[in-house]
Amino acid sequence: MYKIKDKEIILASASLSRQAMLKSANICFTSQPAHIDEEAIKQSAISEGISLSDCATLLAEIKGKRIALANPKAFIIGSDQLLDFGGRFFSKPESLQKARSQLLE
Repeated sequence: MYKIKDKEIILASASLSRQAMLKSANICFTSQPAHIDEEAIKQSAISEGISLSDCATLLAEIKGKRIALANPKAFIIGSDQLLDFGGRFFSKPESLQKARSQLLE
């Protein structure tokens, strides 16, 4: 497994797909979600005219910094993604029914 100069690597996310990517790259890490109010941050950023790309970067940075505060000697990986289809922003649905409703709107 890869390590960074004997530093602990922490993924600031509970995302199973992100964990799978790191595992497939044979990277030794732990996963620690940041527990931030992503929706409030997204809505605030979007209302200020920040692009979705910059909003995703902002979320990744906030998650990473939140985990870094509690783990100052670790190497932190923060990431996020947002979906924009035809100028319409899609949030992560909480259920299959909400996903269906979102797509049908």
